[in-house]
Amino acid sequence: MLVKSVIGYGLAAVIAYALWIVISRFMNEKYNMVKKENRLKWRILQWGATGFLWYSWLSHDMANIAVFLPRELPFWMLAGVMSILCGWLGFIFWGHGGKIQKIVLEKSGTRFIRSATIIDCVYALILIYFKQMNEIPMSTTWVFVGLLTGRELAIATTYRASYKAGYVFPLIGKDFLKMMIGLGVSVALALSIHYILEPAT
Repeated sequence: MLVKSVIGYGLAAVIAYALWIVISRFMNEKYNMVKKENRLKWRILQWGATGFLWYSWLSHDMANIAVFLPRELPFWMLAGVMSILCGWLGFIFWGHGGKIQKIVLEKSGTRFIRSATIIDCVYALILIYFKQMNEIPMSTTWVFVGLLTGRELAIATTYRASYKAGYVFPLIGKDFLKMMIGLGVSVALALSIHYILEPAT
C-alpha cells in the first residue's frame, strides 16, 4: 500500500509538471480571464469534470474499504458502510472541503474555473489508471498532493521571473510534512492494533 501510494505521488507530480509546463504557457488565469460568453460552457464542463472525479474517487476508495470487509457482505453491513461514507462526505461538504481545501486554495489559480476543471479531470484519470493497475489499496490523498506539487513546480518554472522558488518549495515541503505526519499516525495505529490489542484478545 505504501509503495503504491509513493508511486502515485511521484507519477502524479511528473504528469502534472509535464502537462502544466504546456498549459501555463497558454493560460494564465490571473491575466487571461474566461470571457463572459464562455462562462456557461466552462461551468458545464466543471460540473462534468467534478462528477467524473467523484465517480473515480468513490470507486477507488470503495475498493480500498472492500479489502477489509467480508467477501460475502450482508445487506445490513453494506447499508452501514454506505451510511458512514455518506455521512463523512456530508461532513466534508459542510466544512467546505476541510483541511484538504486549504491546501488546494494555497496553490496558484486553483480558485479559477478552468484550472479547477483541468485539475479534476487529470486527478480522475490518474485514479482510474491506478485502480485498473492492480487491486492493492493506496492513498488517493497522496496522488492529489503529488498532482498539486507537479502543477505548482511547473507554474513556478514557467513564471520564474514573478513566482519565486522561495515561495513554492516551503509550500510543497509543508504539504509533504503533513503527509509524513499522517503516515506516522497510520503506522502507529496499525502497529498498536497488531501488537497491543490483538494479543489482548
